[in-house]
Amino acid sequence: EVLDPEQNITFRDHYLDLPFAEAKLRCREDLREIIEELERKRDAATDAKDKELYQNLIDENKNIINILENLKELSYLLTIF
Repeated sequence: EVLDPEQNITFRDHYLDLPFAEAKLRCREDLREIIEELERKRDAATDAKDKELYQNLIDENKNIINILENLKELSYLLTIF
């Protein structure tokens, strides 16, 4: 449903009880807040392993944001194949 552009206009995220586009926006905002917090913790960490752990978590969250931002493009690509 989400990947079909004909249907995703009316698709609702039932967990958040929001239209899909609004839920996607809220998720991106939440992830950006998480990244900011992880960056503060990384910068305050003194151990190299802790810094690496925080950086890995930051990178994973940035990847999720990229996936959300590219979801529209992905849905388009799926319709042309």
